[in-house]
Amino acid sequence: MEYATQSSWIVIPHDSKDRNDLKLHFRTCAEREMDFLGLEQRRYEIPTLIVIDSLTRSILTTGGIQDIKQHPTIAGGTPKDVDILTNW
Repeated sequence: MEYATQSSWIVIPHDSKDRNDLKLHFRTCAEREMDFLGLEQRRYEIPTLIVIDSLTRSILTTGGIQDIKQHPTIAGGTPKDVDILTNW
């Protein structure tokens, strides 16, 4: 994992094994990926921004895009992060 150049958040590279592991763990993926990942049901659809506490590994929110737009300081969000999410 690496830090995003545009914000202070950690980004998981698109081709990383961690990416699929997280999709399986949270059962969050695009519908077309369900067969590949072996998922019969998904918990969240795409796009979903799940914000995780890096120390406790607990879920802070599954509605990250909306939450950060409304409260930019949640999970270390900054006004720059709001700009990024607004254009996402």
